Amino acid sequence: MLLIASAWTESLSYRSIKVKGHLEGYIAPGIITGLPEIKLVGIPQASLPVQKLLQDIAQKHQSYEASSDFRALAHYPEFLGTSWNYLRPYVGSNEYTLLKSKIKRKAIDIVHNDIPFPVYVVRNRLDPFMTPANLAGSIGLVSMFRDFLPDLIIDIEFIRRMMYKGVGTA
Repeated sequence: MLLIASAWTESLSYRSIKVKGHLEGYIAPGIITGLPEIKLVGIPQASLPVQKLLQDIAQKHQSYEASSDFRALAHYPEFLGTSWNYLRPYVGSNEYTLLKSKIKRKAIDIVHNDIPFPVYVVRNRLDPFMTPANLAGSIGLVSMFRDFLPDLIIDIEFIRRMMYKGVGTA
């Protein structure tokens, strides 16, 4: 998703994406067949402690609400709470911010240098289909995802390492 959001943001900003890489395989769009459906915790329906935890996550990330990844993990509130207690101090730190920037720069570098197909999401081609206000909103939404996804990558990788390596080694 980060590569797609980066490619669209770059293309919508008139920084064209030309074919540089080569296609090595194909991933069908959509959800992989056979994956189980993941139920998300509805924030209003959650217990008060889970609501407070998800609100804290959203507030720390300066986002509208906790991402779907956290809402899925909220089915395991003790695990999520413990993970968040270890992760929370790093969110927004200098190290976290630098890593987020590095991930975003790497994604932009990949879409300009290694993407195996061109991206033609250009503003002037959208003019017949969108009002200027709708186009501005769409650009804002795509940019928001591009800026938000590196946080999520860091957070979920942190949690993954906690699960597989244990607390204190993440």
